[in-house]
Amino acid sequence: MQEKNKPLLTTCAVGDFYVNEVLEFLNTEFSKDFNIHVLTDKPHMFKNVTVDLYEKTTFNYFDKFIYGINKIQQYNSSVLMYDADILEWLEGDINNFDFNSDVIQFSNTWHAANTFGKLKFIELNGISFFDFFQNILKKENIDGNNITLVHEDKMFFPLQDYTEFLKYFTSLLKPFTENSYKFWGHKGAVGNGEGVAIGYALFKSNLPYRVINYSST
Repeated sequence: MQEKNKPLLTTCAVGDFYVNEVLEFLNTEFSKDFNIHVLTDKPHMFKNVTVDLYEKTTFNYFDKFIYGINKIQQYNSSVLMYDADILEWLEGDINNFDFNSDVIQFSNTWHAANTFGKLKFIELNGISFFDFFQNILKKENIDGNNITLVHEDKMFFPLQDYTEFLKYFTSLLKPFTENSYKFWGHKGAVGNGEGVAIGYALFKSNLPYRVINYSST
């Protein structure tokens, strides 16, 4: 049940490690300041929060954003999206977000570069991990420096229409997922590199955003 005047917080708990991380957060007093929604493969582990079953056998990083943005539409509310393994930092981070803003906010860009055009590409056997995405940008005549490398582990999405954003974001779901299988995946999941896909969707949908340059550690 949604409580009025509480921010909506979404996270994903797929796998024992992430389930335990979310459960630890839920044991804190601070967690009670939020309406919490958890996408998980073990919904029976959670009480007093809204849970949704994750049915795929392999977790896809794209799904955490699709889940959170769908909550915006469902509850007509802004959403704070946090990765399960950094929820412990949220209490220290919270004042860095402007909940009254109509601008998307996220914490930092990738450490080595802030745009795709400045990225030194990850390689395996001489093949770039992002060759497929470079080809997409080339076909669309998009300069890689227009694509922000979003550090996507903690993000605030204000209440607004994300139809265009989701269209562009999900258009990359298949190629990013296939690329993950082709290379190695990440922590047993696929769809890695999703921060690049978010940057692409932000550029294509022309949504305003703000980078919060700070460190939680």
